Amino acid sequence: MGDSTFFHAGLPGIVNAVHHNHDCVIAVLDNRTTAMTGHQPHPGTEYDGMGNEAIMLKVEDVVKGLGVQHIEVVNPNNLKKTMEAFKRALNYKGTSVVVSKAPCALILPKSVTEGSFEIDQEKCTKCNVCIEKFGCPAFYRDGDQIKIDETLCNGCGVCTQVCEANAIRRRKK
Repeated sequence: MGDSTFFHAGLPGIVNAVHHNHDCVIAVLDNRTTAMTGHQPHPGTEYDGMGNEAIMLKVEDVVKGLGVQHIEVVNPNNLKKTMEAFKRALNYKGTSVVVSKAPCALILPKSVTEGSFEIDQEKCTKCNVCIEKFGCPAFYRDGDQIKIDETLCNGCGVCTQVCEANAIRRRKK
């Protein structure tokens, strides 16, 4: 669930899971905004709905207060560490929470990420992992080539971690 949903609807379910000692993994995608309805603030942001400074609640602190014993905080842009955290959470007996913290891709300026990426067509093996398994909307087929739409690429670089051929590189400015 997203961080906004966590604060406005997720807490009762977590309380119930902890109370009944359910073996479950709860993933909270913490992007510090209410992305699905227009990027409004919520209790996990540093401002209230009127733009005034507010106390920012951390998801990991709240779930600890609810009695969750196994809590992992990850940067989802590091796929290896994120997968390891989920494996530990899945192996934990009881309720565990993985908090995935990264800025919302819709509001992250490209200047922060140093630009978009492109595919070196000579290195690309056409394995299709980037299109069929990775799921980034910037990837598309153009005839027999796989390309990255520069207008959709937010420059996060996660794609470079899934390409075994090392065919994805930062676009030259």
